[in-house]
Amino acid sequence: MSKRLIAEFFLLLTATIWGTTFVATKIALDNISPVLYLAVRFGVASLLFVLFFRSSLPIPKSLFLSALPLLCWYFAGFVFQTIGLKFTTASKSGLITGSYVIFTPMLQSLLEKRVPPLGVWIASLMVFGGLYLLTMNGAELVSDFNFGDFLTLLCGLCYAFYLVELDKLTSQDSFSHEPSRLMKLVLLQLLFCGVMSVPFSFLLEVPMLDFSWTLVLVILYLALFASVITTILQTRYQKDTTPSRAAIIFIMEAVISTIFAVIFLGESLSTVAWIGAGLMIAGLIVSEKS
Repeated sequence: MSKRLIAEFFLLLTATIWGTTFVATKIALDNISPVLYLAVRFGVASLLFVLFFRSSLPIPKSLFLSALPLLCWYFAGFVFQTIGLKFTTASKSGLITGSYVIFTPMLQSLLEKRVPPLGVWIASLMVFGGLYLLTMNGAELVSDFNFGDFLTLLCGLCYAFYLVELDKLTSQDSFSHEPSRLMKLVLLQLLFCGVMSVPFSFLLEVPMLDFSWTLVLVILYLALFASVITTILQTRYQKDTTPSRAAIIFIMEAVISTIFAVIFLGESLSTVAWIGAGLMIAGLIVSEKS
């Protein structure tokens, strides 16, 4: 198996883990305000990471400075998406967040001067079209575009920038010659998101926390699996493929989350939604053949 296929397998595993977290996040937001939730989630994730990977400390100042643009896009994306969920529906959030599958090849062309092959552009359009059918079921998107939708669109743009910046940063020779640098970058992302969420919680919301053991369990799951493990996998393996292909793989999160909803929550899908899921999978195959 080629290096690229191995990397894309682990990126698909990352998308699978992300696909299991939607219900957990919705449960958490019943007991905690959105940005404070990010502070707790990423704060716990940082502590767990240091506990398991103590060699990731200390973090050199040079790494922080070179990673600062990536860190800002990472944090902003989470803030826009989490707050946006308070004002829009889950299905619209999934669709609009998925706009990064369109933004990413455009930004890759502009920022990295690497134009993705035609197959990637076709696959991106197939995946986004399939995502529309899967999440909207024929509902109107533009006519009911609200503030939450706008914030979620900003999230999609931020995540596209993040994917391209992560590719640029981890492709540097220093990451190849010093494997521990990748782990330091993972911790830096978790720490930055956790620390920055604290002041922004007071700036953007009235912080709210209603303690419950369910919230504790959900936060632990999200911190360990959806934050620590997924960030390690993405930071380690995305450099072995392209940002545009990674975006197409990550959008499979929507398909996976829908499958979990059908299996564990008893939700049903219309024929149009199933066609959308099939179109997304077809888009992934087209991307792999490109």
